[in-house]
Amino acid sequence: MLRIPFAPNQESAAGLREVIKRTARSIGLNEFQVAMVVSHFFDSLADAVGRGEIVTIPTLGKFSPWAWKQKFGDQREFVVPRFIPARSFSKKVRLECLVSNACNRVAENYRKNNTNTSGMMTSARTFTAMKAFRERLVAQANRLGMSARAGDGTD
Repeated sequence: MLRIPFAPNQESAAGLREVIKRTARSIGLNEFQVAMVVSHFFDSLADAVGRGEIVTIPTLGKFSPWAWKQKFGDQREFVVPRFIPARSFSKKVRLECLVSNACNRVAENYRKNNTNTSGMMTSARTFTAMKAFRERLVAQANRLGMSARAGDGTD
Protein backbone atom coordinates (compact mmCIF):
# COMPACT_ATOMS: atom_id res chain seq x y z
CA MET A 1 0.00 0.00 0.00
CA LEU A 2 1.20 3.48 -0.89
CA ARG A 3 2.10 5.58 2.16
CA ILE A 4 1.83 9.32 1.60
CA PRO A 5 5.05 11.00 2.79
CA PHE A 6 4.75 13.79 5.38
CA ALA A 7 1.09 13.05 6.18
CA PRO A 8 0.60 13.45 9.94
CA ASN A 9 -1.13 10.07 9.88
CA GLN A 10 -2.28 7.74 7.16
CA GLU A 11 -5.93 8.43 7.99
CA SER A 12 -5.46 12.06 6.92
CA ALA A 13 -3.93 10.83 3.65
CA ALA A 14 -6.75 8.39 2.85
CA GLY A 15 -8.50 10.69 0.36
CA LEU A 16 -5.34 11.40 -1.63
CA ARG A 17 -4.30 7.75 -1.53
CA GLU A 18 -7.74 6.68 -2.86
CA VAL A 19 -7.62 9.25 -5.69
CA ILE A 20 -4.13 8.04 -6.66
CA LYS A 21 -5.23 4.39 -6.51
CA ARG A 22 -8.30 5.01 -8.74
CA THR A 23 -6.22 7.04 -11.20
CA ALA A 24 -3.56 4.33 -11.37
CA ARG A 25 -6.18 1.70 -12.13
CA SER A 26 -7.83 3.79 -14.84
CA ILE A 27 -4.63 4.65 -16.74
CA GLY A 28 -2.57 1.49 -16.20
CA LEU A 29 0.27 2.89 -14.07
CA ASN A 30 1.20 1.87 -10.56
CA GLU A 31 0.34 4.05 -7.56
CA PHE A 32 3.91 5.30 -7.16
CA GLN A 33 4.08 6.47 -10.77
CA VAL A 34 0.78 8.34 -10.41
CA ALA A 35 1.93 9.88 -7.11
CA MET A 36 5.10 11.11 -8.85
CA VAL A 37 3.08 12.66 -11.69
CA VAL A 38 0.74 14.32 -9.17
CA SER A 39 3.72 15.64 -7.21
CA HIS A 40 5.36 17.11 -10.32
CA PHE A 41 2.03 18.53 -11.51
CA PHE A 42 1.37 20.40 -8.27
CA ASP A 43 4.99 21.55 -8.08
CA SER A 44 4.61 23.05 -11.58
CA LEU A 45 1.21 24.50 -10.66
CA ALA A 46 2.73 26.22 -7.61
CA ASP A 47 5.59 27.58 -9.76
CA ALA A 48 3.14 29.02 -12.30
CA VAL A 49 0.91 30.67 -9.68
CA GLY A 50 4.06 31.90 -7.91
CA ARG A 51 5.06 33.67 -11.15
CA GLY A 52 1.68 35.42 -11.23
CA GLU A 53 0.02 33.16 -13.79
CA ILE A 54 -3.57 31.96 -13.62
CA VAL A 55 -3.88 28.22 -14.20
CA THR A 56 -7.29 27.10 -15.40
CA ILE A 57 -8.21 23.43 -15.36
CA PRO A 58 -11.42 23.09 -17.39
CA THR A 59 -14.34 21.68 -15.36
CA LEU A 60 -12.28 21.91 -12.14
CA GLY A 61 -11.44 25.57 -11.59
CA LYS A 62 -8.81 28.30 -11.53
CA PHE A 63 -5.71 28.63 -9.39
CA SER A 64 -4.48 32.21 -9.18
CA PRO A 65 -2.41 34.61 -7.11
CA TRP A 66 -4.61 36.74 -4.83
CA ALA A 67 -3.58 40.00 -3.13
CA TRP A 68 -4.46 39.88 0.54
CA LYS A 69 -4.03 42.56 3.18
CA GLN A 70 -3.48 41.74 6.85
CA LYS A 71 -6.36 42.98 8.98
CA PHE A 72 -4.30 43.48 12.12
CA GLY A 73 -0.80 44.68 12.95
CA ASP A 74 1.11 46.51 10.25
CA GLN A 75 -1.48 45.59 7.58
CA ARG A 76 1.12 44.34 5.13
CA GLU A 77 -0.05 43.05 1.78
CA PHE A 78 0.71 39.50 0.69
CA VAL A 79 -0.04 37.46 -2.36
CA VAL A 80 -1.56 34.09 -1.57
CA PRO A 81 -2.76 31.27 -3.80
CA ARG A 82 -6.48 31.06 -4.40
CA PHE A 83 -8.65 28.34 -5.90
CA ILE A 84 -11.97 29.21 -7.51
CA PRO A 85 -13.98 26.10 -8.39
CA ALA A 86 -15.59 25.81 -11.81
CA ARG A 87 -19.38 25.78 -11.89
CA SER A 88 -19.41 22.14 -13.03
CA PHE A 89 -17.16 21.07 -10.14
CA SER A 90 -19.29 22.97 -7.62
CA LYS A 91 -22.47 21.42 -9.02
CA LYS A 92 -21.00 17.91 -8.92
CA VAL A 93 -20.09 18.29 -5.25
CA ARG A 94 -23.41 19.95 -4.42
CA LEU A 95 -25.39 17.15 -6.08
CA GLU A 96 -23.32 14.18 -4.90
CA CYS A 97 -22.05 15.02 -1.42
CA LEU A 98 -24.37 14.72 1.56
CA VAL A 99 -24.39 17.64 3.98
CA SER A 100 -23.47 15.15 6.72
CA ASN A 101 -20.24 14.40 4.80
CA ALA A 102 -19.11 18.03 4.68
CA CYS A 103 -15.78 18.55 6.42
CA ASN A 104 -16.06 22.19 7.47
CA ARG A 105 -14.18 21.82 10.75
CA VAL A 106 -11.31 19.85 9.20
CA ALA A 107 -10.98 22.30 6.30
CA GLU A 108 -11.16 25.36 8.55
CA ASN A 109 -8.55 23.94 10.93
CA TYR A 110 -6.28 23.21 7.98
CA ARG A 111 -6.74 26.76 6.66
CA LYS A 112 -5.95 28.27 10.06
CA ASN A 113 -2.89 26.07 10.58
CA ASN A 114 -1.51 26.84 7.13
CA THR A 115 -2.01 30.59 7.02
CA ASN A 116 1.26 32.46 6.67
CA THR A 117 1.26 34.67 9.77
CA SER A 118 4.85 34.27 10.90
CA GLY A 119 6.64 36.08 8.11
CA MET A 120 7.61 35.31 4.57
CA MET A 121 8.28 31.75 3.55
CA THR A 122 10.78 31.11 0.80
CA SER A 123 9.81 29.16 -2.30
CA ALA A 124 12.97 27.11 -1.78
CA ARG A 125 11.24 25.45 1.18
CA THR A 126 8.34 24.38 -1.05
CA PHE A 127 10.75 23.02 -3.67
CA THR A 128 12.74 21.15 -1.01
CA ALA A 129 9.59 19.65 0.49
CA MET A 130 8.33 18.43 -2.89
CA LYS A 131 11.75 17.00 -3.72
CA ALA A 132 11.85 15.16 -0.39
CA PHE A 133 8.29 13.93 -1.01
CA ARG A 134 9.37 12.43 -4.33
CA GLU A 135 12.56 10.93 -2.84
CA ARG A 136 10.48 9.14 -0.20
CA LEU A 137 8.09 7.84 -2.87
CA VAL A 138 11.03 6.46 -4.88
CA ALA A 139 12.54 4.83 -1.78
CA GLN A 140 9.19 3.27 -0.86
CA ALA A 141 8.68 1.95 -4.39
CA ASN A 142 12.22 0.55 -4.49
CA ARG A 143 11.66 -1.33 -1.21
CA LEU A 144 8.61 -2.94 -2.82
CA GLY A 145 10.46 -3.71 -6.06
CA MET A 146 8.37 -1.27 -8.08
CA SER A 147 9.21 1.67 -10.30
CA ALA A 148 8.12 5.13 -9.24
CA ARG A 149 8.68 6.51 -12.75
CA ALA A 150 6.59 5.95 -15.83
CA GLY A 151 9.69 6.53 -17.97
CA ASP A 152 13.30 5.61 -17.37
CA GLY A 153 13.22 5.01 -13.59
CA THR A 154 15.19 8.12 -12.60
CA ASP A 155 13.98 11.29 -10.89
